[in-house]
Amino acid sequence: MTHQEKTLTKNEIKQILSLKTKTGREQEKEFFAEGIRICQTLIKSPLQLIQLYTTKEMLQDAENLAENITVVSKSIMERLSPSKTPSGLLGIFSIPKKIIPEEIKKGIVLARISDPGNAGALIRSAVAFGFSEIIMIEGCDPWNPKVIQASAGTIGHAKIYELSWSELKSHQNRPPLMALVPRDGNPLEKTTKNNLLIIGNEAHGIPHEWITECDSRATLSMPGKIESLNAAVAGSIALYLSISE
Repeated sequence: MTHQEKTLTKNEIKQILSLKTKTGREQEKEFFAEGIRICQTLIKSPLQLIQLYTTKEMLQDAENLAENITVVSKSIMERLSPSKTPSGLLGIFSIPKKIIPEEIKKGIVLARISDPGNAGALIRSAVAFGFSEIIMIEGCDPWNPKVIQASAGTIGHAKIYELSWSELKSHQNRPPLMALVPRDGNPLEKTTKNNLLIIGNEAHGIPHEWITECDSRATLSMPGKIESLNAAVAGSIALYLSISE
């Protein structure tokens, strides 16, 4: 198929630009991702691709990924892209419907993780280590472009559940809650692996009340003279240690 360059209307541009905001994403029930590798990973996932925008220079790569392609000028791509140096490829995808799962499997809970980079990195680690169900509580929007980028598109292979703490705590079909704390917890490598691992906020950790309501606490062994690790690093190590019983 030959794809000709198209001039987008003001409304089309406005709609795509609205996806840079949480309000816009919630209204349209869509998010966007940029870059060939990220778009390729998302397109191969269960998520639905709505439209792939590309420049002429990236058209061949785009045609290898999808059929629903719109070719735009470099100047339009620069307007659409959040990057200073656009990749030339931008995909629009549907956001899955929010649900409360009937059963919650062992895995990870992102508790008030506010940094998109950390959230995306934790999602990527969780998927890599086989924990495809990820619960997010009162943190950043999982469909934020920075989260998508930091996850390298692996968010498409995850099931994201946005719950409140009370919804998680009162869920009748879930594993025990285990808080990952900087100190005074049981050595993680010696704990049972069938848990929901709670990873707290970068600056403030897990709220004290939530910690007291967890079934157990765990701490990473750190013989070096460091009090704590970055949330994404600590969570990734903890996930790795939770792979096998």
